[in-house]
Amino acid sequence: MILAVVATIALGTWLGLSLLPLPVGGEVVVIVGEQAPQVFSLEEDRWIELQGPRGPAVVEIRDRQVRIASSDCPDAGWHAHWLDRPGSLICVPNRLIVQVAAGEGAEAETDAITR
Repeated sequence: MILAVVATIALGTWLGLSLLPLPVGGEVVVIVGEQAPQVFSLEEDRWIELQGPRGPAVVEIRDRQVRIASSDCPDAGWHAHWLDRPGSLICVPNRLIVQVAAGEGAEAETDAITR
């Protein structure tokens, strides 16, 4: 009985957090190699053409979501992955990082740092 209550609370919490919309004012931060970060609104649909060390890359923002549409990376599975809440997409060979940052008033939290 206790296990069922705990499981129900955990499932409800997970569903509630995963279904919450991104706060208004969310931003997309794009970093290519050693270049300065570029910041774009998650509110405006656009294609962003970039030049990475291994070749061209395209980032797409559509319907308050972002994805790496194309880039020179061996594992292309992430091309179909869309971010709509704080997190990152990374193409290491082309030194491309795409991050969704929370809007004003939301706290950002570092998950991990690699060098």
